[in-house]
Amino acid sequence: LVWKDSIIICFVFWQPPKVKCLTRIWHPNITETGEICLSLLREHSIDGTGWAPTRTLKDVVWGLNSLFTDLLNFDDPLNIEAAEHHLRDKVSQQVTFFPKPAYLLFFRV
Repeated sequence: LVWKDSIIICFVFWQPPKVKCLTRIWHPNITETGEICLSLLREHSIDGTGWAPTRTLKDVVWGLNSLFTDLLNFDDPLNIEAAEHHLRDKVSQQVTFFPKPAYLLFFRV
């Protein structure tokens, strides 16, 4: 939504926004360069969870919050080394691996 001259302009996003993590983080679903693997950011998805024009940026933010707090995908990780490290060494993970979210994201629409 954009406010312009007392008129609200609503944009429909036919394609998912480009989201990149600018803060380096060690995460199974984020590469070292910041690319993020989140199903709702996919243009086409077999299971129907991908992007749809009815989704909003709020859905993206909620998905990213879940990704950082409790959603870990080890079946199809984007960062294989981080996923293997997490599975191999869960005890040290509790202290050092995933701190509370302190991240900077870049949205480009």
